[in-house]
Amino acid sequence: MRRRALLPAPLLPSLAPAQPRPPLVARLADALRVLVNDPDLRARFDEHGMDAQFQTGPELAAMLDTELRLRCGLILDADIRAE
Repeated sequence: MRRRALLPAPLLPSLAPAQPRPPLVARLADALRVLVNDPDLRARFDEHGMDAQFQTGPELAAMLDTELRLRCGLILDADIRAE
């Protein structure tokens, strides 16, 4: 397996209009989950040093919150400032 750089991964979340109907959200989530777990797609991603994972809306929100806190903490601790 290739080594991956310690850089933030690009996020490609799927977005929808506010308050979509639950059956639609469930169908889209199921389709995306199947796609992301497809062995051929995962192999192609791995060839390019990429990884794909499926997250629900709440899981994505929690991950983004954690990443934001981590990155902000690092920036503040290192006293990094824009030039």
